[in-house]
Amino acid sequence: MSSAVLFVCCEVSHRSPRSNKDMDAAVPTSSGEEELQLQLALAMSKEEHEEEVKRQKADELKLQLAIEESKKTARVGSTYSEVLSLLRSCSLLDCLL
Repeated sequence: MSSAVLFVCCEVSHRSPRSNKDMDAAVPTSSGEEELQLQLALAMSKEEHEEEVKRQKADELKLQLAIEESKKTARVGSTYSEVLSLLRSCSLLDCLL
């Protein structure tokens, strides 16, 4: 038995009577109450999922923007290198004519 499981078992056995009453109060007393609890849990889960999807989309957009910026920088650097190479390969006078 892992220490985490042992800890949980010990915690459960050492709970105060008040904690047990709180737990009992959370248990639905009717099928209607249970249905409401399930609907609430489902709504909360859907909301969390939608927020996570929004975060993922925002992260993907940031990544795409960073990739595009990187490509632009690479193209500018490449063009600059090509111009320097061209200038080095010919004399300044030959290039002007």
